Amino acid sequence: MTRSSLATWRSRYEYCLCIGRRYDEVIERHKKSEELDPRFFYSDAWSGVAYREKKMYTESVAEYEKAQKNAGMPLPGLAVTYARMGKTAEARAILQQLLDIQRKRYIPPEFLSEVFAALGEKDEAFVWLDKSYDARSAFLPALLYSPLFDDLRSDPRFPEMIKKRNLDR
Repeated sequence: MTRSSLATWRSRYEYCLCIGRRYDEVIERHKKSEELDPRFFYSDAWSGVAYREKKMYTESVAEYEKAQKNAGMPLPGLAVTYARMGKTAEARAILQQLLDIQRKRYIPPEFLSEVFAALGEKDEAFVWLDKSYDARSAFLPALLYSPLFDDLRSDPRFPEMIKKRNLDR
C-alpha cells in the first residue's frame, strides 16, 4: 500500500469518526495521517471539522488554510468556521468564490448548503440541499448524522426533507 493510499484510507476513517462525533480521535489520527502524506488535504479538512466542533476555531482555521492551499480552491469548511466565529464577511467572501467556481465547474451542492446554513440562511441552504438530491450526491445520506448539517436539524423542514427523500431507510 502506498503512502497516499494509506492516507486516503485514514481520511475515510477520520470522516467516519467525525460522523460519530469522536473529535479527539479525529485529531489524533490526523497527526498520524499527516506524517504519511502532509499534502493530503482531506485529512486537514476532517481535522478542521473536529477542531471547529470542539470550538477550537484558531486550530480549525489553520487546518483549513493548509487544506485550502493543497486543494487549490476555497473550502466550504473554512467558510463555516468563519461563520461560527462571527466572521461573516470572511465566510461570505468564500461563499461567493464557491458560487463563482460553481458556475464554471461542478461543486457539490451540499458544500454550498453547509455555508448557507452556517450563515443562518436556511431557506437558501434547503434550496442547495434539493439541488444535491437532484444531482444524486453520494454525500446526501450523511445528512442523518453529519455535524456539517447540525445548523439545519432544528428546522421542521429537515425531517420532512429526510422523509421525502427516503433517507431515513
